[in-house]
Amino acid sequence: MRATPVLLAKKDVAEAAREGTILYSFFPAAFLFFASLYNANGAELVPRLASLALVLGSLDVAFFMAREKDKGIVAKLLLSTASSWSIAGGKLLSGFTLGLLKSTLILAVLKYSFGGLVSGNASLDAYWIAWFYAASSLVTLLAVSLGLLCFSLCGGLKAALLYLSLLALFAVQPAIFQSGAPARAGWYDPFGSAYGLMEKLIAEPQSAGALTGEGLAIVPLWIVILYLSAGFAIKGKPSRAS
Repeated sequence: MRATPVLLAKKDVAEAAREGTILYSFFPAAFLFFASLYNANGAELVPRLASLALVLGSLDVAFFMAREKDKGIVAKLLLSTASSWSIAGGKLLSGFTLGLLKSTLILAVLKYSFGGLVSGNASLDAYWIAWFYAASSLVTLLAVSLGLLCFSLCGGLKAALLYLSLLALFAVQPAIFQSGAPARAGWYDPFGSAYGLMEKLIAEPQSAGALTGEGLAIVPLWIVILYLSAGFAIKGKPSRAS
């Protein structure tokens, strides 16, 4: 049977459950909960804290990729029926799946630690929850695809340092310094665009029914670029995994 991204993602999620590493999925919600205990500025920092929690919570998928390279699993997959695109796609799908769990836990923290962020109107709440999952999925997939590329290009400490450095530059800084949606969504700032949607959702929950996702096109474009780059890197350097 050909190893498809869906099959590889199911294997990754099952392995995470078997080894207990799926418990790391509780980290983003725990991060946000403890941040709420120290948050002296009320709800002002909540959107950025939620976004940062999702970014930090995506570290597990990237480091799983590093472990598989070190063990030679990636090289074995390439020699079997799996293509580099299937391997990269499987990692993105497993990251997306685990990301849904992390987003659900964060949603629980937002509701119970910050007094609830939805309106009580069933129709509007459905829009809000849908947009929340969309925004959190974009943040998660950006972080996972960036880590996937780093650990596909090189292994070990080099990849970890590269990944953490890029996260600090492009993911952590917008979460700390950005306030509201960026006035101009530059091609270089996909994390900022996704954070802007998250901030609008949490700061103005009543606007959920009128959201259009304008200015977010750069985010899926970057996810595709990073995925394609990771696929080429995996295909071009199989020997590094052995």
